Amino acid sequence: EQDMNLIAAGQRNKNQVISDWMAAMIPIYDKVVRMQGRILEKMQPFFSRVNTNNWRMIRRGVSDCGHCPGKLDLKQQREVVNVANNGGNNGHGGNGNNNGPREPQRALVCSACDEPIMMPRGEITSYPLRCPICTF
Repeated sequence: EQDMNLIAAGQRNKNQVISDWMAAMIPIYDKVVRMQGRILEKMQPFFSRVNTNNWRMIRRGVSDCGHCPGKLDLKQQREVVNVANNGGNNGHGGNGNNNGPREPQRALVCSACDEPIMMPRGEITSYPLRCPICTF
């Protein structure tokens, strides 16, 4: 924003700003490329597939699947692991700062695709509409 104000004031031009930002970003990009193996290793638990086979069925046919003609069922973990008892890393974004029990995870799961879609806390409402972008 500061650079945009300087451009608007005529104190800098677009090419100068882009050149400065590229000079600042190229070393960061190079470092990320060099460390991509370590970064992927650290991020993998957050993107690993969740096995919902033993989860409790909450509601069948909540919504249509966006990948196939199947229906999505709402499932919930049967057993909730206390964050304090597992070192603070639950493999799904836990930061270890919560010492009390946590809400069980929920997911919409297509019985045909078996693709879980993790759901946030709170009430889930389905609508008879499909998103034109993701088809869910």
